[in-house]
Amino acid sequence: MNIIDTLEATPLLSASLSTDIKPDYGIVGNDHIPKPKAQNSWWATGIQCLNSMLGSGILAFPYLLSEVGWVMFVIEILFFALVVFISSAMLIEVGQRKGLLNYSAVTENVFGPQVAKLLKLSIVVAYTGSLMSFLNVIGSLGYPVIIQWGYSGSIFASYSGFMLFAAALIAPLTLFRSYGELTPISLVSLALITYLVFFVLGEGLWLNNGQLYTAQAWPLSWTAPIQTLGTLAFAGSIQTLMFEAYLSTREEDKPIFASASLTLAIGCGFLLLVLMAVFGYGAFGSDCENDIISNFSSSYVLVQISQLITVLHVTFYIPNAFIIMRLYAFELMDCNPLTLEWPSFALITLSLWVFPVFVMAWIPEEDCEGTFAYVIDLAGGLPFGFSAFALPAALYFKVTSELPIDTGVALFKHYASRATLVLGVFLMIVCPITDTYFFIKACVSGSCSSY
Repeated sequence: MNIIDTLEATPLLSASLSTDIKPDYGIVGNDHIPKPKAQNSWWATGIQCLNSMLGSGILAFPYLLSEVGWVMFVIEILFFALVVFISSAMLIEVGQRKGLLNYSAVTENVFGPQVAKLLKLSIVVAYTGSLMSFLNVIGSLGYPVIIQWGYSGSIFASYSGFMLFAAALIAPLTLFRSYGELTPISLVSLALITYLVFFVLGEGLWLNNGQLYTAQAWPLSWTAPIQTLGTLAFAGSIQTLMFEAYLSTREEDKPIFASASLTLAIGCGFLLLVLMAVFGYGAFGSDCENDIISNFSSSYVLVQISQLITVLHVTFYIPNAFIIMRLYAFELMDCNPLTLEWPSFALITLSLWVFPVFVMAWIPEEDCEGTFAYVIDLAGGLPFGFSAFALPAALYFKVTSELPIDTGVALFKHYASRATLVLGVFLMIVCPITDTYFFIKACVSGSCSSY
């Protein structure tokens, strides 16, 4: 049996995705791109992928629960967890079948250079919007603490001032060359967000004398489940970094990438999202803000410390998102971050970082009200709907369309790819229209913050 026959016989959800092919990092144009160093164990890769699910979007999950009710919340969480796992595994399988373990390269091979360019552009746009929302969280949560601590005359005691200060501290972290080098930073970020999840529980119990609110069963409106799909898609958009995660995994651990690394990341990631939703709603009920930390009174020292811990979590999270954004931005420029000479690499990297920083610092804080939720929803809907859901399913469908459906696993993969493609198209079309309509409606009615 030759290599291709072996790969075609490999089940998608098995513990041993084939590694018989000596994978290339990919071909972009006519240039061969070397692989990043395979240095992480399966659990370290799992931690990195897990951390990539838990950016500032987790802070919006109590609000999501308050909107859709616990019945729809459970259905959506279970559905997205399954879809994220399947679409991620599909993407790796397609890359193995083609011998191109690079998202842009395999897309260009299957659908041509124009679709590959659209993929790169959509990921750059999506992650740039995400970085802006992260900076918004840093600025809005950080400077009130500086004022509370008696430094109101400091340049850091303003929304833009604190944001610029934090951005300067983050800048050196953006100079890592590959996603797989961020494992220690990811561990710190994960520890901080885990603390915040249980801080929300403890502070909620204290505020309510040991009692917690119970969510209503059903959505507040028929549009609520549609409006909140972007937040779920945003949290589950790790498909865009699958090849980077896979390539950074040690060779001996690659065979259990799907069964171990992906299972760890998606299982623990969605568990923490659920816990934050339940604990946050339990603390504030239907009064949950889009950013749950904003619900707590900053007059208490413990809350102030937790606000700064949130800032630190986002600070250590940002390099994960930035390095993936930079990878595709470099590919659009026909550059390779692994081999580009240091002066050029540093100059382009810092230029890419400066853009979202100065855009957010230039926009007054009051004009960002409501934008936190809108940017997350929009980024999760359109560009991530395409790059993280629709395209992986379309690639799998195209590459395996002529294979026989002769087993239950093959039949499951057949229907799963089509369901994922439908979800991706829905996220790309319906969700952005709905989000934009309600955002404009909120702004016209008097306050964008009511979105």
